Amino acid sequence: MRISFSEGDAAKILSIARYWIGSGGNTLPRLESWQVMHPLPYREAVTEDVYGKLFKDVGRNEEGVQRYFSARAARLGESPMLAFDFTTISTYSENQSEARQGFNKDGDGLNTIKLLTLYSVKAGEPIAFSKQPGNIPDVISIENTLTQLKCLNLEKPLIVTDNGYYSQKNMMEFALRNVKFLTLVDPNIIWVRETVDALRATIAAMSSTCPFDPSICGATSLRMHQFRRTRQRSRNGKTAGEKETISRHLYVHVYYSPDNEAKKELAFRKDLLELKTQIKEGKTEFTESAQEKIDKYLTCSRKGRGGQLKVGFNDKAITEAKKYFGYFALVSNQTMDTFTAFENYRLREKIEELFAVQKGRLDRAHGTRTICVEDNSHNLSRWAIIVS
Repeated sequence: MRISFSEGDAAKILSIARYWIGSGGNTLPRLESWQVMHPLPYREAVTEDVYGKLFKDVGRNEEGVQRYFSARAARLGESPMLAFDFTTISTYSENQSEARQGFNKDGDGLNTIKLLTLYSVKAGEPIAFSKQPGNIPDVISIENTLTQLKCLNLEKPLIVTDNGYYSQKNMMEFALRNVKFLTLVDPNIIWVRETVDALRATIAAMSSTCPFDPSICGATSLRMHQFRRTRQRSRNGKTAGEKETISRHLYVHVYYSPDNEAKKELAFRKDLLELKTQIKEGKTEFTESAQEKIDKYLTCSRKGRGGQLKVGFNDKAITEAKKYFGYFALVSNQTMDTFTAFENYRLREKIEELFAVQKGRLDRAHGTRTICVEDNSHNLSRWAIIVS
């Protein structure tokens, strides 16, 4: 902190961090009175004018912010494992340059901002935060993130994501940039189901039991995966707009949990029974996902014109769906043991539970607090400050 900012600013930031931790997250206007009984690194009173000027000065000190986060990143060593996640927040502010009319799950009509959290899976501590426009798709957010990682001088990081970021485009973006990744994928995807079918017998063997969690079994398959894209630029004899296929090796880690299978089947049965009841009661409008289940797993018929509606089950489709209950899969372009991959992903989940981005603010985890610095510049390397 002291090598990134002036002695005075560093003392103020550390004082605010200690106050938040010691007071359980009280608001900053109470800091001045709290400081009377609690000596802090900054010896003078931390008034509203003091921390207001601090946030403004630090927000404009791009060089100091980058120096600070580069120093944090350097502590991770070689080939760090990083997890990142996005959340979209609504804002009334007219001063946030990233605020856009985009995806808004609250449906409040407000402009939104994407907040990116980047943290170390192994160290269990956050590295940085970033704001991005609320109307850009995830694939562009990931492209921006990969660009931002260069600002932290991270050498060959392994990026861990959940299935919210799984897509062919996102995987291809990682692969083409030679960025290592580990991501949870949807087991309903055809090529993932094919891998599940190929590994069923192997996973059923006792030797496939997870050594640190006997309720999980797993196995890994290496496949050559085909990515297809439309070229954006002409280069090396290939023209823009041309369709091309790119092949990359992927490791598909498949896992099976009998406990999850039982829970999934119970929820599935309840869902279909509820849909059947609603149809028989005359309901005709359903959500898109509910209608898909009705079309796939239920049968509706009438005997004669105006006859009584009969609703049954499509047992063949239901049996096929149940074959994949309890299975889940991780995909990576990095050589990794089956259960090392599982452990790494599980670590990501634990950190996400402790360090989730909440609406309107950033939570703290492992004794960490964030200072959100408003900066209206358009520099992609902008990050909020983290104090630990």
